[in-house]
Amino acid sequence: MLEIYAHRGSSGTFPENTIPAFQNALLSGCDGVEFDVQLTKDAVPVVIHDEKVDRTTNGTGYVKDMTYKELQALWIKTGGVDASTLRVPRLDEVLNVFENSHMRLNIELKTDKFSYTGIEEIVWQKTKDNPRIIFSSFNMKTLQNMRALSDSVELAFICYKENEADEALLDAYQIQSLHFSKRAFPVRKTNRKLRYWTVNQTAEMETFLLAQVAGIFTDFPSDAVQLRERLKQKSLLSKEDSV
Repeated sequence: MLEIYAHRGSSGTFPENTIPAFQNALLSGCDGVEFDVQLTKDAVPVVIHDEKVDRTTNGTGYVKDMTYKELQALWIKTGGVDASTLRVPRLDEVLNVFENSHMRLNIELKTDKFSYTGIEEIVWQKTKDNPRIIFSSFNMKTLQNMRALSDSVELAFICYKENEADEALLDAYQIQSLHFSKRAFPVRKTNRKLRYWTVNQTAEMETFLLAQVAGIFTDFPSDAVQLRERLKQKSLLSKEDSV
């Protein structure tokens, strides 16, 4: 199954990790969406990629050092639209966008630089009734904690290079998937699902789709979906090669 995931929403056309980016991803026809979760100072799970707010908002400082109220006083400054009315969304706001959809939700827990106490339990309580969730992280301890909460949820280890994926740990914590930088392609044969980020150019998309990897993360999900359809029409992909 060749899954196309909208990376931080449809982040090539809307400000990343914002409600418009997620709404556009929903309309694109892609199979899933990827987004990042951190905790504010008062333990509110919010959707933002960077540990600091400097790049994407008009503020400065770390998410972990701000209360949710303080974070909401900032506005999104990136993207090709008037983003001054956009705010960093809460996790539950993003979940609501996809509540009635078929899409899979890849939630990256951003614990590779800071350890957010209790983030796994907090996020799990908000998502445990959704069978379409994937949890991913660069931090193996985070995945271990998630596995302790559920013996069935899909877990994915994110890595830049193949040698970062320790098979013994992957087996110990029942990690079903590996999410690699596209620069690591191709990697060794494995029975785990392989997904690659961030595949944005048409030629790259075609390479990965024809390689029949499990999935790609792209800033341009509409383009990837249209390309997949063209490849199917040319009989380069079968109906079984897409979802």
